[in-house]
Amino acid sequence: MSTRHHAITHARRGGIFILSLVLAAGLGLSACDHGHDHEKDHKHDEHAGHDHDHSGPNPHLWLDPMSAHAFVSAMEQPLARIAGDEPTIVVSIPPVASLISEIVGEDATVHTLLTPGASPHGFEPTPAQLAQLTKADLLISIGQGLDAWADSAAKKVAPDVPAVHFYDLAKGKGDKTGEAIPLPTAWQERRDALLDKLKALDAKYKSTLANVKQKHLVTYHDAFDPLAERYGLEVVAHLMPFDLAPGEDVAPARLAGVIKAIKAHKLEVFYAEPQMPEQAVRVLTEETGVKVLRLDPLGDPAAEGYRTYFELMESNLATLKRGQSME
Repeated sequence: MSTRHHAITHARRGGIFILSLVLAAGLGLSACDHGHDHEKDHKHDEHAGHDHDHSGPNPHLWLDPMSAHAFVSAMEQPLARIAGDEPTIVVSIPPVASLISEIVGEDATVHTLLTPGASPHGFEPTPAQLAQLTKADLLISIGQGLDAWADSAAKKVAPDVPAVHFYDLAKGKGDKTGEAIPLPTAWQERRDALLDKLKALDAKYKSTLANVKQKHLVTYHDAFDPLAERYGLEVVAHLMPFDLAPGEDVAPARLAGVIKAIKAHKLEVFYAEPQMPEQAVRVLTEETGVKVLRLDPLGDPAAEGYRTYFELMESNLATLKRGQSME
């Protein structure tokens, strides 16, 4: 049996008993209090039901359309500085690569490092991807430790390649020094069109989620917290404080905390993700009877409905509308 599934398999064989013991022990794993506040940068406190190990700002801002809007706006100068003669842009994750591709079109080559189905936690670029980095004119990563492997790889094989972080630009922390350079006309027009699409996406999320019956939700990890906060939802528990790295286990105590939150808030849905171990899904459904729906933070360029940033966001919105409307 693999190390990755040991704890969950254990939870399945004797797991209901183990989980019952954990629940009965009352180890501070109850659902979040209704009155807690989220700080502006979405820093996580260790309040009941969350038991976070991931402190600091949440880096998953690309899942918030208006943060993506701020990022695209701030990319004007980084892109203007490399425009001309078909530059090469390397991006750590697919959704952000999709946004950049909408701006540059066929006038630049955009490579994505994270492969479909892989987790950004603990990913290691292949030799071929390292070779791409050596030819890059710009590296775009998320920052805040989510994809430190991208920055680390660039420092080793291409230390002179300019790099920007999505998180910093979305938060208005980009480099504002130097003389402003205009974008090529085609890039400017496509960027402006992209900004309009992001505003429209934000409006659609607002109107859709404003009318859902259930405002609480439980998710696999904290990727969708910024989106939930933006649109008036509250994530009351996570199965994990962040996505599992290869070889890591979901502890029975964390399963117990999520089960308790589901029961406390009378939730009908648990939101899994493509990288979530199936054993954990089965334990949750056996213990609570919840329906499992899947949100995807990363997408897959080869999967219909998840190939681009906007396909991904539309699919996630449809899933949230369905899940939060259940009684």
